[in-house]
Amino acid sequence: MINYIVMGQDRRVTLAVLQAVRSFTDAGCMVIGTERNRGLRWSSLCKQQATIRFDGADDDAFVTLLDHLSRRNRHLVLIPTDCDAIGMVNRVGERLAVTVAPIPDTATMTMLDDRWQFQQLCRRHSLPAPASRLIGGDTQPDFASLATELGLPFLVKPVSQRHSGGKLLIRCRSDLLRMPAHTLLIAQQIVAGIDASISLLADRGQPTAFAIAGLDPGQSARFHPELERLAARLCQVSAFNGMMRLRARVDVATGEAVLIDCVPHCWPGLTASILAGLNLVAESVQPSPRRSGMPRITQATTVLGHPLAPARWQRLCTADEGGRLLRAISLDMYSLSMSTASVVRHAWRHTSSNTSLRPAPALPARAQDASARLQPVPVTSQYTSATR
Repeated sequence: MINYIVMGQDRRVTLAVLQAVRSFTDAGCMVIGTERNRGLRWSSLCKQQATIRFDGADDDAFVTLLDHLSRRNRHLVLIPTDCDAIGMVNRVGERLAVTVAPIPDTATMTMLDDRWQFQQLCRRHSLPAPASRLIGGDTQPDFASLATELGLPFLVKPVSQRHSGGKLLIRCRSDLLRMPAHTLLIAQQIVAGIDASISLLADRGQPTAFAIAGLDPGQSARFHPELERLAARLCQVSAFNGMMRLRARVDVATGEAVLIDCVPHCWPGLTASILAGLNLVAESVQPSPRRSGMPRITQATTVLGHPLAPARWQRLCTADEGGRLLRAISLDMYSLSMSTASVVRHAWRHTSSNTSLRPAPALPARAQDASARLQPVPVTSQYTSATR
């Protein structure tokens, strides 16, 4: 019998949610998605799979499908996992006869998913964020002005979180010429410090479960309250509802933290916190009893790693959710292959990142003078965000 419907078009995110569900229940799961995640039908965690379009063309068919399923099981829970799924559920929500896991409204989700709008929201509410500027479109950016405002090196990223792999480190003027043409991007200051991620579940602006990753125990004790305060404030000013992952940067010397960007829905690494004792998917559909406030945990890393790593062999035999998660991945050939690929991909990105962040050699004085004499091209100040 199907009890949970996991909906989305991002294959890695949808699989992570399937794994999180299996960590707390043996109930059957169905996947509703696009052609991108049709391969999930080969996973033993997926009992049934349906392919639809998320652009509005299949809204009526989607409602009809859920009505049919709800007649067979009145305890169905629908878990939208990404922007497209959340947008579709918000469009037809009043017509659905199933329980829907907490999700943000489309306007809030769009605002937080857009890196530029997220930075503007932080500034309006005095939340610390790195210096940023919107660039691109039909004009070339002014390198000299950006270098003065953001310092060197700085980062250039796509405005949309959906293209998170397209970051470019800018050390000199020629680096800026490599950015995609006719595309809106955000140029952002690189803040000194260590990376931390904040994973949480919120109920209409109020956090109800909270996890921090990336800090060692000593740093966690020092910075956890400040990071929690910033995350709670962001949830409050945006009236956020559902699961969220924030990326932050912490200056160990001064204790200051800044918010880099936000994922206002499920993400591929959400299963990592399960090993530390917090399953955000379970909390969203079956909240645990509250005895001493909301669950707060600190996990060592934001990446789950390979479930068959020797350090986890003993954990595989435990009866808790962490053990169930490792067994769910290890006994599912589809999950196991994806996990192996993820470990390799993470190692490659880590190596590439360390290489790309090496300081660039200083320019000779004559070259610096020549670079300074180049005339800058004006930067566009207009920005239009289309609802996705």
